[in-house]
Amino acid sequence: MFIRSLRLIFVTLALICAGSVSAKDSSKAAAFDELRESDGRLRAQYESIREYIERETPNSRQRWFKFSRREFQNDNPLESIPKIFTAPEYSQLTKGLEQRRKVFQMLFEDYYSGRREFIKQGIVPEAVVRRALVRSGETGFDGMITPGWISFFLGSDYFRNLKGEFVVGEDNIGDIGGLGDLILAFELIVKKHPELLRALNLRNPRDFYQQMVNHFKFKASEKGGKAIAIFFPPYDDNEEHRLREILKSMGMEAITPHSGVKLHFESDGVYTEDREGKREKVGFVMTIEEHWLVDPTFPANRQRWYLKRARYYIKDKKGDPAIQAELKRILTAVDPVTKMYDAAMLEKTMKQKLGKEPTKKFASGLTQAILDGRVNSSYSPGIDFAGDKEFYMYMEALTRFYLRQEPLLRSIPTYTFVDPATGVLNRKFLDHVFKNKNRYVLKRVDDYGGNGISVGPKVSKVEFTSRKAEVESEPEAYVVQDFVPMSEMNGFLGDTRPINYVDRHGMIAGPAMGRNASPTGDGKANMSGHGWETAVLQMMACEQELVTPAGLTRSHP
Repeated sequence: MFIRSLRLIFVTLALICAGSVSAKDSSKAAAFDELRESDGRLRAQYESIREYIERETPNSRQRWFKFSRREFQNDNPLESIPKIFTAPEYSQLTKGLEQRRKVFQMLFEDYYSGRREFIKQGIVPEAVVRRALVRSGETGFDGMITPGWISFFLGSDYFRNLKGEFVVGEDNIGDIGGLGDLILAFELIVKKHPELLRALNLRNPRDFYQQMVNHFKFKASEKGGKAIAIFFPPYDDNEEHRLREILKSMGMEAITPHSGVKLHFESDGVYTEDREGKREKVGFVMTIEEHWLVDPTFPANRQRWYLKRARYYIKDKKGDPAIQAELKRILTAVDPVTKMYDAAMLEKTMKQKLGKEPTKKFASGLTQAILDGRVNSSYSPGIDFAGDKEFYMYMEALTRFYLRQEPLLRSIPTYTFVDPATGVLNRKFLDHVFKNKNRYVLKRVDDYGGNGISVGPKVSKVEFTSRKAEVESEPEAYVVQDFVPMSEMNGFLGDTRPINYVDRHGMIAGPAMGRNASPTGDGKANMSGHGWETAVLQMMACEQELVTPAGLTRSHP
């Protein structure tokens, strides 16, 4: 038995260290298979759990789902089989993400320095930039951002196309879901499959968090203070609780409005004050919340606060139809090109009709402190516009412009319903899309969490066609992508989101989270819908040390 196990480990490592990446023949496959080769053989990195894969039954899978959902405090279940990337595969992906983060940093520096060469050279039409800024509510940050201070979390969602090539579906900047789940997913899956630790050279995601916390403390020391993380309950789920505990376990203070700790924003810096009156200087603040929620009274955030609240109210089925109509009128009586609305009128109407007005929060003053350079932060104001789905259309062109390189991670071909420069509707293209639904994915450019997305081949003709009126009324707010099937894993569709931290020092490349969905569903893997989570295991180069199962004590079925 020992000899057979040793042989299995040797063969598996030999195959994986060779780094071959196989792809299915696109003419014979509905999707790229992450688990199996084109001839049906199990990929080498999964050999150590072959027995489990072959004997898994629907009942055993459901027992695992029930157990893992409980471990995630009923947020979501975890897939029973992990997605495993070899070292060459993850290296290939990381190089692409490193290239992409450079483009974002150069874009932000170009824009906020005032040079705006990417606009002057015609790489991105100015109207596209203005529309993205209007939709993100960030027009008020012009002239306030110091480019060299910009920092953010980057989580681009990707999968592999039929040729096995990594493609990016969309970019997520700043407010990234999944950051609190990576360690728990890893620990649950290697406890279920301990043979993975014996056979494979896996990276423990704790290493990423420790590296990140150490970097945050270094950034805090630049300002002569400590590093803290701030959170703002109530939360949509329990992920923030898990993230708080991770950070605290690594020596980083995590505070909320209920912690009994006050924040003071003063001319010489930011300070905490505990219940006993002890004050300490803060040099770095980690937050994953958007600035309009953290500090809504700051003027630029205030504009976004009213925009977001107005949109929520318009969608509210319990809202007053007359007020909803008035808010719609304000938001549609816009500049025909940039789609800028009358922000002052929107604020006045929200106050008078609904009595809505942002109030000071526990972290009010943070945005100005970041802009002034009194404190470093993990999330710079004014950068969310770059995650707009219309802006995504230009990432390949921006890569060639800034880096003089071909993109290592390709974007999915994406089209707009309007002339980018004038905003005029292209009715011929609109009609074409809605006559050929199986070729396209329709997306609202400023939505997230799977909202506003219709995957043509996965929804009915009636459902897809019913959205035509939406597009006609606000065509600049929608794009369509060519339908590219997501990767397949154990019979289910899914994508992957590597989570990375970026600032002027470079990128801390993190682990990834995976999301799965049923092939018979609506084609979306978002966990806010009907998707579920998948542990993504990253193999390290063969000469690196193996992680050990120390501390993995959770029981499993």
